[in-house]
Amino acid sequence: MARDPGARLPGVDRELRAMQELCAHIWTPGSQWHIGGLAWARTQHAGREWPTMVWLDQANRTAEIEPAGTAPADRRRGLARAVCLAALRAAREAGAESAVVTPRGDDGHPIPARLYRSLGFRERGRSVLFRAGT
Repeated sequence: MARDPGARLPGVDRELRAMQELCAHIWTPGSQWHIGGLAWARTQHAGREWPTMVWLDQANRTAEIEPAGTAPADRRRGLARAVCLAALRAAREAGAESAVVTPRGDDGHPIPARLYRSLGFRERGRSVLFRAGT
């Protein structure tokens, strides 16, 4: 959480503020979906979906970012990075001292790994995919 490069992208900050305001109306402390005191999830905004979520475990002061996704037409614009940074800032403001992310762990998906490394995350383990036998 100490690393905060503060990415600023033209027009994105305004859109992220709008998303934060919308989320403030969706996720209220009384909501059954307001898990751990802070949750953002799939927010429709300007005809696009930003499928990102951050959970705050208040007891351990740790935020978990669900892997971010970007629509194919919007890739390579820094949107996933910007929304992750906004989520991490909000988590820090809510009391988080550390954060984790659990993207797919296989080498077939290198782009998410690059994104999360660029945000300061380091690999600590890998997920394993089990498939039922045929």
